[in-house]
Amino acid sequence: MIQKIKQIYEQYVLKDVEDFHLYDYQKFEEEIWSLKEEFNLQKSPFLLLPEPAEEADYGMMNATNDGFAEPDNLAKEGYIEKMRISYNRFIELHNNRLS
Repeated sequence: MIQKIKQIYEQYVLKDVEDFHLYDYQKFEEEIWSLKEEFNLQKSPFLLLPEPAEEADYGMMNATNDGFAEPDNLAKEGYIEKMRISYNRFIELHNNRLS
């Protein structure tokens, strides 16, 4: 599961601002949520993502009108920056399982 989460981060959110779109945000959310069923998790798989992932998600939800509008570049930049921090923390936490 750790490897799968790493792959989802890399595929959908670790992008340049101009390459990141509403679709990527939606697919990231969808793929992370699908882990609950795939790995039979009792709690939300979003709880596995280190901060500031929750803050980033909240900001992007507001910027996209809950996923219905393409965010502006400033919102994208803030989201990507926070998710990159979250990703780096995730890698640090699970480095021994990723080797």
